[in-house]
Amino acid sequence: MRIVGWLGVLLLATCSVVSAFSADVPLIPRADLFGNPQRYFSVISPDAKWLSWLAPYDGAMNLWVAPLDQLEKARS
Repeated sequence: MRIVGWLGVLLLATCSVVSAFSADVPLIPRADLFGNPQRYFSVISPDAKWLSWLAPYDGAMNLWVAPLDQLEKARS
Protein backbone atom coordinates (compact mmCIF):
# COMPACT_ATOMS: atom_id res chain seq x y z
CA MET A 1 0.00 0.00 0.00
CA ARG A 2 2.91 2.35 0.63
CA ILE A 3 4.14 1.97 -2.93
CA VAL A 4 0.75 2.98 -4.33
CA GLY A 5 0.76 6.08 -2.10
CA TRP A 6 4.23 7.13 -3.22
CA LEU A 7 3.36 6.52 -6.85
CA GLY A 8 0.34 8.78 -6.43
CA VAL A 9 2.46 11.54 -4.91
CA LEU A 10 5.00 11.16 -7.71
CA LEU A 11 2.26 11.31 -10.34
CA LEU A 12 0.77 14.47 -8.87
CA ALA A 13 4.18 16.13 -8.64
CA THR A 14 4.98 15.20 -12.25
CA CYS A 15 1.65 16.53 -13.52
CA SER A 16 2.12 19.85 -11.75
CA VAL A 17 5.65 20.26 -13.15
CA VAL A 18 4.51 19.40 -16.69
CA SER A 19 1.57 21.79 -16.53
CA ALA A 20 3.84 24.58 -15.26
CA PHE A 21 6.20 24.18 -18.22
CA SER A 22 3.58 23.63 -20.91
CA ALA A 23 2.03 27.07 -20.35
CA ASP A 24 5.28 28.88 -21.23
CA VAL A 25 6.63 26.73 -24.06
CA PRO A 26 5.01 27.02 -27.52
CA LEU A 27 4.18 23.84 -29.41
CA ILE A 28 6.38 22.72 -32.30
CA PRO A 29 4.44 23.06 -35.57
CA ARG A 30 3.13 19.71 -36.84
CA ALA A 31 4.65 20.28 -40.30
CA ASP A 32 8.13 20.59 -38.75
CA LEU A 33 7.77 17.19 -37.10
CA PHE A 34 5.81 15.22 -39.70
CA GLY A 35 6.22 17.14 -42.95
CA ASN A 36 8.33 15.95 -45.85
CA PRO A 37 11.98 16.96 -45.61
CA GLN A 38 13.55 19.03 -48.37
CA ARG A 39 16.67 16.85 -48.32
CA TYR A 40 17.29 13.51 -46.67
CA PHE A 41 19.41 10.36 -46.67
CA SER A 42 22.72 12.24 -46.85
CA VAL A 43 25.86 10.14 -47.31
CA ILE A 44 29.51 11.20 -47.33
CA SER A 45 31.76 9.30 -49.73
CA PRO A 46 34.48 7.01 -48.29
CA ASP A 47 37.20 9.48 -49.34
CA ALA A 48 35.24 12.35 -47.65
CA LYS A 49 35.25 14.47 -50.81
CA TRP A 50 31.63 14.10 -51.97
CA LEU A 51 28.20 14.39 -50.38
CA SER A 52 25.07 12.79 -51.81
CA TRP A 53 21.43 13.19 -50.77
CA LEU A 54 17.90 12.69 -52.02
CA ALA A 55 15.82 15.75 -52.85
CA PRO A 56 12.90 16.51 -55.18
CA TYR A 57 13.39 18.25 -58.52
CA ASP A 58 10.43 19.10 -60.79
CA GLY A 59 8.14 16.85 -58.75
CA ALA A 60 10.37 13.75 -58.88
CA MET A 61 12.84 12.46 -56.31
CA ASN A 62 16.45 12.77 -57.48
CA LEU A 63 19.87 11.81 -56.21
CA TRP A 64 22.07 14.88 -55.78
CA VAL A 65 25.88 14.86 -55.61
CA ALA A 66 28.23 17.71 -54.72
CA PRO A 67 31.82 18.23 -53.58
CA LEU A 68 31.77 18.35 -49.79
CA ASP A 69 33.36 21.81 -49.68
CA GLN A 70 31.24 23.28 -52.55
CA LEU A 71 27.60 22.29 -52.04
CA GLU A 72 26.44 25.05 -54.39
CA LYS A 73 27.88 22.98 -57.28
CA ALA A 74 25.38 20.15 -56.68
CA ARG A 75 24.11 18.21 -59.66
CA SER A 76 21.44 15.57 -59.99
